[in-house]
Amino acid sequence: MVKFLIERPIAVIMSFIAIVVLGLIASYKLPVSLMPDIDIPEITVQVSHANTSVREMENTIITPLRRQLMQISNLEDIYSETRDGSSTIHLKFKYGTDNTISFIDANEKIDVAMRDLPKEVERPRVIKASASDIPVFNINVSLKENGDANKFIEVGELCEAVLKRRIEQLPEVALVDVTGLIYSELYILPDSDLIKSLGISQEQIQEVLKSNNVSYGNIMVQEGNYRYNIRFSSSLKSVEDVQNIYMKSNEKIFQLKDIAEIGLRPRQVKGKYLSNAKEAINLAVIKQSEARIEDLKFEVNKLIESFKNKYPEIELTLSQDQTSILDYTISNLKQSLVLGAFLAFIIMFFFLKDIISPFLIGFSIPTSLIISLLFFKLVGLSINIISLSGLILGIGMMIDNSIIVIDNIIQYVDRKETIANACIKGTNEVIRPLISSVLTTCAVFIPLLFLSGISGALFYDQAIAVTIGLTVSLLVAITLLPVLYKLFHKKNENRIGKLSRLIKPIKVLNTENTYEKGFVFVFKHRKYAFPLFFSMILISYLFFFLITKEKLPQVEQKEIIVNIDWNESVTIKENKKRVLEFLKYINDQVETTNTYIGEQQFLLSREKRLGHSESRIYVKVHESNDLSILKKRSMLFFKERFNNARFSLTNYKTLFDRLFSDDQPDIIAKITSKTDEKIPKIKKIEKVQRNIISSSLNLNSNKIVTQSHIVISLDSEKLLLYDVTRSAIFSTLKSQFNVLQVDLLESSQRYIPIVISDRFNTVDDILNELTIQNKNGFDIPVKALVSINNEQGYKTLFSGKNGQFVPLEIDLGIDKNISNEHILNELEKIVHEEPNLDVVFDGNIFSGGKLIKELVFVLFISILLLYFILAAQFESLTQPIIVLLEIPIDIAGALILLYVFGESLNLMSMIGIVVMSGIIINDSILKIATINQLRKNGYNLIDAIKLAGKQRLKPILMTSLTTILALVPFLFYSDLGSELQKPFALTVIGGMVLGTLVSLYFIPLCYYYLYSKKEPIQNVNPS
Repeated sequence: MVKFLIERPIAVIMSFIAIVVLGLIASYKLPVSLMPDIDIPEITVQVSHANTSVREMENTIITPLRRQLMQISNLEDIYSETRDGSSTIHLKFKYGTDNTISFIDANEKIDVAMRDLPKEVERPRVIKASASDIPVFNINVSLKENGDANKFIEVGELCEAVLKRRIEQLPEVALVDVTGLIYSELYILPDSDLIKSLGISQEQIQEVLKSNNVSYGNIMVQEGNYRYNIRFSSSLKSVEDVQNIYMKSNEKIFQLKDIAEIGLRPRQVKGKYLSNAKEAINLAVIKQSEARIEDLKFEVNKLIESFKNKYPEIELTLSQDQTSILDYTISNLKQSLVLGAFLAFIIMFFFLKDIISPFLIGFSIPTSLIISLLFFKLVGLSINIISLSGLILGIGMMIDNSIIVIDNIIQYVDRKETIANACIKGTNEVIRPLISSVLTTCAVFIPLLFLSGISGALFYDQAIAVTIGLTVSLLVAITLLPVLYKLFHKKNENRIGKLSRLIKPIKVLNTENTYEKGFVFVFKHRKYAFPLFFSMILISYLFFFLITKEKLPQVEQKEIIVNIDWNESVTIKENKKRVLEFLKYINDQVETTNTYIGEQQFLLSREKRLGHSESRIYVKVHESNDLSILKKRSMLFFKERFNNARFSLTNYKTLFDRLFSDDQPDIIAKITSKTDEKIPKIKKIEKVQRNIISSSLNLNSNKIVTQSHIVISLDSEKLLLYDVTRSAIFSTLKSQFNVLQVDLLESSQRYIPIVISDRFNTVDDILNELTIQNKNGFDIPVKALVSINNEQGYKTLFSGKNGQFVPLEIDLGIDKNISNEHILNELEKIVHEEPNLDVVFDGNIFSGGKLIKELVFVLFISILLLYFILAAQFESLTQPIIVLLEIPIDIAGALILLYVFGESLNLMSMIGIVVMSGIIINDSILKIATINQLRKNGYNLIDAIKLAGKQRLKPILMTSLTTILALVPFLFYSDLGSELQKPFALTVIGGMVLGTLVSLYFIPLCYYYLYSKKEPIQNVNPS
């Protein structure tokens, strides 16, 4: 094949130019996303029912819903978090379940459950989770100058009617999710003394409003040859319409405005959003899965500039931009490309004997990358963080293929072969080993698909990207490079120009002499060298237990999330006041803050829903060192001013973190009652918690969040005695508390609630001073009809498959020497000390090691596949064992370097070990293939081993150095991407350094021991 190609250089070059052009076109057509568009096997059901207590929500609404939803197939777990007026039900499915089918099933089960729910309950919202649902960035909209609430309502109407719609019209945008809006309500504030004197009750005002706000529809009439549509207009459209409603009482006619104050005011808010301590509206932009992210950002920025010019009174800023990770990955790819090519050129400039060959090898890298993008388009891959990381991993291996082909051609030229014959023989000789090398590397990546859950789905893109990159680079190396080499060298068969004469005497540190001395030394002391190499396997086993294990590497960040629960039934206004006090206290360290106070209005948010007394604050500091100061000041603030509050500081989750990390604490003790499905009493749980904290285990546990309730009980006997109806008391109290909605006003395609209200008073004032008219027209004090009690209860009720439970979050603290099994046994004893309590455990100690175990399993599968491939190539069952023995030794080098640099064994470092295992054995494969070929050509065992070592020395050193030096910069950068890549880089560098020595000396030694009994012992001294 190679002979056929080098005789047709124009056809080969034109073919590659055509493919490269197609690749360039494909690169502009490929979707660019943060992550692959994969379904997350989760569904969230959000339930709202205003003015309903947590206990009533759980018993009358959530329990029937949960029982129906538990019948969905492939359901792995279900649990609910219920609060006053709202609840969230989380459904987790086995990975591989069709999310669309589960979504349909969930909706069907909800429809069935709706028959058993109270009629006034709104249908729950069902949210299907996808990686593309996560906003790529947020747009904050606020007034440049502080205005009143009505002005902010106008900004909200502008966001809904103009800004949101204009952004959603962009083809790259799927949805704009909004929070922070304030709506209007029409209030009617009756003059209490006047309506009493006129004998008018609230029920009469309600009836008048409803009778005047009826749409009678249209009728069609015919008059001669024409038909007319007659419309009756009687529904209320404006505030003036309500003010001008006529009433009649005691033969007197008057308008509603004569007996009540009527107007528009901001509706009572359930939550707020602040941008840099200033009230704002948040627009979360969600990208279309097929769109290019740079196009999205460009178009949105252009729109923002036009909005700023058109609406100068509002301020628009971008925040929480997730695209920076993708920007880093793309720049990382460019950097690796440039740095890889540069280092390859420098190294090969010293190792090879001409200046053209390094340029040819460097040229093969961008060619392979562009062609790879064409195959991305053909197989349906997008450009995202995962697929790009696959290409970054493949760059070093792309260089390897080209180096091996060029070096082998040069060796044949040195043997006085013609350029054409050197290209043919040199390429043909390494085709089979190169194919095996590519197959073995792909065999390492493909088993990553066996990872469970989201990890396996994401690594599909990486495995396919690496496979495409390596396959393309192999094709470029064995088809294009020989043709180009012949073209550039055919006029200079000796390849020694002026520059070559300068390079030739350098001898590159006498590498061949150094190698040969080492070879002789190892073989002379082989009785000691062999056990020394094998001792590295024991060292790797030792360091595996010494190194800290975690899911993701610790990265230096400038962003953090402050979660606050004031643990008191404070209003939104008081919540905001306290948050502003906290923000002022930490102002010196803060660059940007986004604050979510109380309930938020997002449709697709899968974050934990906030209550009216909770807040979540995104904080970005000036420098990463400021985070430690911020944490200390935060702890001091809450200790001094709000000691009862429950707060936590968590790392801000990038898109990468959201998909891979766990929010769970070390241990969650889910405590249930043995006797019935009811939740255990607070006093029992508090006692259990005190016993856990005071135990010898040195554990920490967060406070249980409770809340106070005012319980108003009606006295049925007195209601009958004084002729007062229950509904009259309820409507009167609701109007006093400003929650009596009687109708809706349809105005400009918006529905504004009509509320009968009263002056704002305290609860005690209302209950002590309020009177109500009975059926006979007498005023009865409300306090004579009711009794008032205070109750303490759980703020949130948690329920799962087995009913209600109380979750105690437990932190293992500083002392990590106690075994997890011992801790769990002691915790179980503490819980069981209280009668009728039971417990089950969950948390990071169960899920944290799962991924590491799976990656170990993946490594085992990879090694098995490697053995099958190598056995097929070598036609031997024993030679593959020589190659595979190298892997546990090289792992020792990776683990030692991780330990020295203080890094953990995590997802990135484990992938580094898997990748390194696939890369490093390529050199050994080529060496054994060369030894086998030399023995077939008549060389004895020792001579074949020595000669193969010399022939493969430069390719081994060049491929190792290019890979190691390309990864070294990651050890010195401090940005987010570099810190994520640092554990990966350390494992590959450590494995490659030790693996190079293993390939040079241990593999020949193993080969010698395998076949030395079949041949007489020979002298190993150099001739």
